[in-house]
Amino acid sequence: MNEKVHDVAIIGGGIGGSITAAILARNGVDVLLAEGTPHPRFTIGESTTPETSLSLRLLATRYGVPELGNLSTYSNVQKIAPTSGVKRNFCYVGHHIGERARPHECAQFPTFPQPLGPDMHYFRQDIDAYLFQVAVKYGATAKNGTLIEDVEFHDDLVQLRAADGSTFLARYVVDAGGRNALIPTKLGLRDAEPRFQTKTRTIFTHMLGVLPWEAVGPKKEDHGMPSPFSEGTLHHFFKGGWIWIIPFNNHPQSVNPLCSIGINLDIDSYPIHPGISAEQEFWGIIKNYPSIADQLRQARAVRPFVSTGRTQFSSKKIVGTRFCLLPHAAEFVDPLYSTGMAITVNCINALAHRLIEAARSGDYNTERFRYIEEWTKKSFDVADDTIWCTYESFSDFRLFNAVLKMFAIQQFYTTTSPLETWARYLRTGNREVFSRMEEHPRRGAQCADFPEIREMVTSITKEISTYKFGDQDCADLTSAIYRHIATCSDLVPPFLKILDPDSRLPIGRVTIPQIFRFLFWFNFQAPNHVRKQHVTMQAMPLIIKEVVQSWGHQVQQAGNAIWPHLRDYVATWNRDWKRSM
Repeated sequence: MNEKVHDVAIIGGGIGGSITAAILARNGVDVLLAEGTPHPRFTIGESTTPETSLSLRLLATRYGVPELGNLSTYSNVQKIAPTSGVKRNFCYVGHHIGERARPHECAQFPTFPQPLGPDMHYFRQDIDAYLFQVAVKYGATAKNGTLIEDVEFHDDLVQLRAADGSTFLARYVVDAGGRNALIPTKLGLRDAEPRFQTKTRTIFTHMLGVLPWEAVGPKKEDHGMPSPFSEGTLHHFFKGGWIWIIPFNNHPQSVNPLCSIGINLDIDSYPIHPGISAEQEFWGIIKNYPSIADQLRQARAVRPFVSTGRTQFSSKKIVGTRFCLLPHAAEFVDPLYSTGMAITVNCINALAHRLIEAARSGDYNTERFRYIEEWTKKSFDVADDTIWCTYESFSDFRLFNAVLKMFAIQQFYTTTSPLETWARYLRTGNREVFSRMEEHPRRGAQCADFPEIREMVTSITKEISTYKFGDQDCADLTSAIYRHIATCSDLVPPFLKILDPDSRLPIGRVTIPQIFRFLFWFNFQAPNHVRKQHVTMQAMPLIIKEVVQSWGHQVQQAGNAIWPHLRDYVATWNRDWKRSM
């Protein structure tokens, strides 16, 4: 037996486990990080959101791990993973069996522009490997390729046993093992029937040869969207399901020709057929939608198709005596709005400082971690309501567009919380501002603690339940949804036209001038309680500073690229080696 007792052991060296390990190790916690499948290894979960990106900046600043900032914008991620793609938008295109895509049945949701954005399509095998090495850099004891297959809890420590027979001791364990996590199985924590109403399954792979939507879909002058579909996460939706297209090759600086492709299907509409292979089912669905079939006509899979059972799972407990489950080890709903990663980063922000304090004091009392369980579960519950409502709206574009407005209001506020906190800290230098993320109404993700927004989502969910069981028609339901959205319409600027059924840009066009317009509204025109609790004009000078720094960085990068190239024509000696010191 290895007699060394670590403060914290983390099972799973993916994105969540490695971020947690890096933060803890950087702050003096003795961490063991064990990953069963050696890096680099295939995984999905590639699309980020503005909330996730801003929260990563917050983690980098709060816990002194600047490498996490490399994951917060596309220009930064290019430094460490030029295999990743850019995400300037979320795009949604509706489809009907046997028909080409209709030009006006599409909607778009932008991410931040530079320097706050844009967002990214992580090529996860490279991102995860990078983060694993960051954890090692800060002192985590790393076991790459060490599968932990058993765990035993004792009064004052936890014993972990690996498949190779080696054992490890820790005072606390964090399970970041995803769907097949060890601790939920060991302790019987999984709900036999997930508590979520969303009921879906997934087929996915990586492909070469996927055509840009601009090459096969309606023209810009017909659809009217302001940003190229191929520079974002493209969601093709149809009655009973949706398809993601996440390109890694959509930027001139990307060196990755691959594209992540997946279909998510409502199980009631598309029951599992054991006799059909994943690949056969995938192409069988694609052929029903001519425009999607055109986009994939040259595509070929570079790895076997994977077909899952029900995607959703949930757990009776997330924290317990000497353990905590990270969100993707505890629960999952559906990747529709890329909410899972946002919930994970939000959870890590709350968990890390508790573990740091526990390691310093030696007190790992379960009550210290109850907050994690409460707000992780509440975040997943809100995500479930939002995703379920969206699936039920896929049969009619106007209905879908109304539900998207509901999601837009949620995103508007769930994004402002980390932006406000980050701006306040940079202005004041007061670390106490980080605690604001655990105060009303910022707790959790997806506006889980914002009363007006939570009530809107609950009311719309009830309306759609009535529709699902045939008690009202689609037009009446759409009108009812807008009535519920109207109860929150004063929470967003009027220039967003959130109540206009013909508007297919629920957040409008987001540029730096538009962000300043948002900040002006927050400071002078928003309801009083919003002005007291959310972003104020103090963020404006910080954004201006970011713009200037971004320009300076781009100029420096250009110089760093051009000068060595010219120098090498005439000289053999250089000082490039100093950059690695």
